[in-house]
Amino acid sequence: LLITGMGYGVSVSKAARLALCKASALTNTAANSGEAGFVPWEKELCHKYIVQYNRARWGNQPEDLKKADAIEVRIGQGASASDGFTIPADQMDAELREHLNINPDQDAEMPNRFPDIDTIEDLKAEVENLKKITDGVPVGVKIGAGDIEKDIDAAIYCGFDFITLDGGEGGTAGSLEITINNFCIPLVMGISKAAKYLEQKGMKDKISLIAAGGAHTPGDFLKAMALGADAVYIGQPLLIAMVYQQAHKMPVGTNPVEMFVYGGKETEKLDWEEAAQSIANFINASVQEMVLASRCLNKNDLKMIDRTNLRALKEEVAKATGTELAYS
Repeated sequence: LLITGMGYGVSVSKAARLALCKASALTNTAANSGEAGFVPWEKELCHKYIVQYNRARWGNQPEDLKKADAIEVRIGQGASASDGFTIPADQMDAELREHLNINPDQDAEMPNRFPDIDTIEDLKAEVENLKKITDGVPVGVKIGAGDIEKDIDAAIYCGFDFITLDGGEGGTAGSLEITINNFCIPLVMGISKAAKYLEQKGMKDKISLIAAGGAHTPGDFLKAMALGADAVYIGQPLLIAMVYQQAHKMPVGTNPVEMFVYGGKETEKLDWEEAAQSIANFINASVQEMVLASRCLNKNDLKMIDRTNLRALKEEVAKATGTELAYS
């Protein structure tokens, strides 16, 4: 179970990022930087630190990438496809502007494509360069669940070590209705299709598959792994865990997001160390429940659970995932 990318300033507050990174240390797992890229104080707190290689090159200087435990090239995601975005100058504080290398009167622009990658050959060369810069740490790619076979073929050709597949249920802070509701197939279908195709290509044991977007409970996490994911990114449930014990600090009727989103009205009230422990409690409890489920299936290893342990309740889901129909 991995902590998904929710970038400092791009998505959540500094206190929220401190809590997420500290939680990774408390649970011996990895935290993803999100689109803000490498942040020094995040690296200091994390057990393992996955740095996103983003289209604006924020936090992507070679000297910073060398300190990462893994690199994730962010092509797209579930809620926003591959759209870009703008952070207005008046919505950034001095610390964030310094990190993003933005002048006080300048907006921060995330383009919708890598400006120097035009072909598959360019992408392959970029992956090779990243591996050279980082002395061979894993380099992966994050994509929305779309034209999966074609995208996997490209990932294999480029030499990626892992693929993060973001289902259509994936969230993000600033997406529009058109991409949230109309782009990317559901995760349960996407992860099944990706795992089967990697098996077909003889690459399932060579390229790790990470599920992201819409997995909220231990049952979700276990099912994603049973369908072929090697790991699962968690996002929204950790934000809920972060503020759950501290929501009483906010005025009645206040939206909890005000406590963790960047620019939120109540962010100063978040005790990030307490929040980190709450996040760790959720992750640890999730693992315990997955272990309990494994015992119920007479398995002594989570890796032994696969799609043969699943039953589909709808015919179309059975066809999409390759699982047996419950009432057949």
